[in-house]
Amino acid sequence: MQDLKTGHIIGAAPRAQFYGQLIGSIFGAVVSAWAYRIYSAVYPIPGDLFQVPTAHVWIDCSRLVYGKGLPDGAWGFAMGFAAIFTVTTTLRGWVMKGNPWVPSGIAVAVGMYNTPSFTLARAVGGGLQWWWSKRLGSEERTVPVVLASGLILGEGLASIANLLMASAGVPHF
Repeated sequence: MQDLKTGHIIGAAPRAQFYGQLIGSIFGAVVSAWAYRIYSAVYPIPGDLFQVPTAHVWIDCSRLVYGKGLPDGAWGFAMGFAAIFTVTTTLRGWVMKGNPWVPSGIAVAVGMYNTPSFTLARAVGGGLQWWWSKRLGSEERTVPVVLASGLILGEGLASIANLLMASAGVPHF
């Protein structure tokens, strides 16, 4: 859904998006399997570099559900935030429609599952979009969206280059 929205923002044809996703899914399955084989041969997974943070979040969620292994006060803390975001979601949906200053519980929840390196490019793109709209007085979003996408792609390509250098024994950062 997110990809279709981005395509709509930049004016891509839905048919082209569909074929792009179809080709990308097939190509992505092959490339990701190949990349995983190389990553697991070069680096221990999970390890210090690849800690699988989502697995830690799911373990903590299951501990929360069963009430085992959590520190004292965790249950009250979770219920407090559940109450806060129930109120803010209600305010955002019915009372203060479209107000961007009311915090979103979904944004906080998604942020728990993603590491900072995954979200920094999106934050930079959002900041650039905000700056772009304030400076030019325009709601045009094409340039910041494309720039944020480029930053995300660049991070992935740099990661593959880093992996290939590590597997070849080339000194690198």
